[in-house]
Amino acid sequence: MDVRIKICGICSLQDALSCVRAGADALGFLFGVPRSVRSHIDPSDARGIIRNLPPYISSVLVTTLTEPLAIQELIEQTPVSGIQLHGPLQPDDVRTLRNRNRHMKLIKTVQVVDENALQEARRWEPLVDAVLLDSKGEGGLGGTGRAHDWDLSARVVAELRVPVILAGGLSPGNVAHAIRTVRPFGVDVNSGVTSRPPGKDPQKVEEFVRQVRQAT
Repeated sequence: MDVRIKICGICSLQDALSCVRAGADALGFLFGVPRSVRSHIDPSDARGIIRNLPPYISSVLVTTLTEPLAIQELIEQTPVSGIQLHGPLQPDDVRTLRNRNRHMKLIKTVQVVDENALQEARRWEPLVDAVLLDSKGEGGLGGTGRAHDWDLSARVVAELRVPVILAGGLSPGNVAHAIRTVRPFGVDVNSGVTSRPPGKDPQKVEEFVRQVRQAT
């Protein structure tokens, strides 16, 4: 099966449609994150973009919030199809969100720093639809532009039963090697295809998609 592609940090309809034309399967919208994050977007703006997306394109809320009620409020403001949790939530918090949003895909981020990443990924496996492996960033959010230990990520993929998405420092220049090394279900990119933040560079997006397709 082809590796799925998510372009994160979408802030305009123009960028969203450009990524879709290039072949992206999913788009990520960063709200419920600090406003200092360059690709932060207001829920109302995200809602307007999502409503104008073509069919079969997934839209994902990306948040660092840790209170289930606050996250639920964001979910109810936009017609997203998935939730990507970057904050240090507790299992009971994730269960609460799971029970209230059975129709949505739930993704939990695990920061790959050392061997503990494997244990952390196993911890979330029973509660979510996918685990996303990212490089460690400030405030729990990725977007570092730095890759982590892909060999360790490959071990997580081999041992988990749920899909694993690879993020962290991916770019058109390294994504093919990353896919061959890790064998993830999907890849997630933000800064690696950004030009004049937070805007996306259409040529970088097209090349990123092309490299992913050639590697699978």
